[in-house]
Order: sequence, then structure tokens, then C-alpha cells
Amino acid sequence: MAKECVGRSLLAAHDTLDRSPEQAAALEAVLWLGVVVVALLLGAVMVSYFRRKARTSAQTPAPVFTLEQLRRLRERGDLTDTEYETLKGRLLEGNGGGEV
Repeated sequence: MAKECVGRSLLAAHDTLDRSPEQAAALEAVLWLGVVVVALLLGAVMVSYFRRKARTSAQTPAPVFTLEQLRRLRERGDLTDTEYETLKGRLLEGNGGGEV
């Protein structure tokens, strides 16, 4: 019995929403316009995100040397202990190996 009441109230609400074909077409056009606007906004946000990410990764310099390469240079005598420690500190801080 409760289902019948709910069904009747939904039918009554639907009957009050009867629209002319022109109104239905206009409503459909507005809804599709909304979908297109949302899709464009999401696309713009994605493009902005990927541009920012690409710019950030391009600004981060790759280290000139790895820590293992620095150790080998020190062992061969190509770097002093002071130079090794300085370059190691830069490498570990993320500033790259600098110029050698």
C-alpha cells in the first residue's frame, strides 16, 4: 500500500513536469552545454597540471655524478677528501654534483 502511494505521488509529480517539445529540446540543449563546459574545465585543469609537472621536472637538474662515481674519483686520487665531502654534500642535498 505504501508502494502504491509512492508510485502515485511520483506519477503526479511527473504529470506536473509535462513540457512542450520546445521546452524539452531547450532543457536537453542546456544539459548538454553543461556537460561540455564541465568536460572543458576538466581538460583545462589536466593540461595545467601536466604543464606544471613538466616545468618542474625540467627545472630539476640531474646530478652530474653519482655517489659511487665520486668515491671512485677519490680513491684514484682525482678528488681530495675536501672536494669529495663538498660534492657528496651537494649530491645528497639534491643540488647536483656541481662542476668538477
